[in-house]
Amino acid sequence: MTKGKFRSKYALSLCVIALMLAVATLAVSAETEGYYTYNITDGEATITHVATSISGDVTIPSALGGYPVTVIGDSAFVSCDELSNVTIHDSVTRIGDYAFIDCNNLTDIMILSTDVEFVVSKGYTFGDTATIYGYTGSTAEAYAEEYGRPFEAIDIGGTCGAEGNEE
Repeated sequence: MTKGKFRSKYALSLCVIALMLAVATLAVSAETEGYYTYNITDGEATITHVATSISGDVTIPSALGGYPVTVIGDSAFVSCDELSNVTIHDSVTRIGDYAFIDCNNLTDIMILSTDVEFVVSKGYTFGDTATIYGYTGSTAEAYAEEYGRPFEAIDIGGTCGAEGNEE
């Protein structure tokens, strides 16, 4: 083998290795804490799945693995039938499509942020039966109005039926 061919193969091998390393650093690994499976991106946690055994009154943690929870991912709480009341911290800035779909016993959802992005497909971020509690003028109120969901205004420091311990 000539030096030129060797150098070309060596350079190509280095490029392939560098590309593999770059792709590996982009991969996101799932972490689990309690009922929650989550990913970390840019120092923030996204809840991607919740064990369907979660039940009762639940306050979504403000942090997982030491990272602030900012996103509840698409279908994260799907079919959590024993869930009755949920409180969502003000650290959450986005609630994904179908995030709480098929949570058939969910009656109260308290959203403590005034500005949450709702990813909506046909109005089903939450099931039809839940009352949404939030601040007057919030995106939670706008969501409820747009999709015909019951809405109750809360005061700063206010409560609804969704009080509980962080699960």
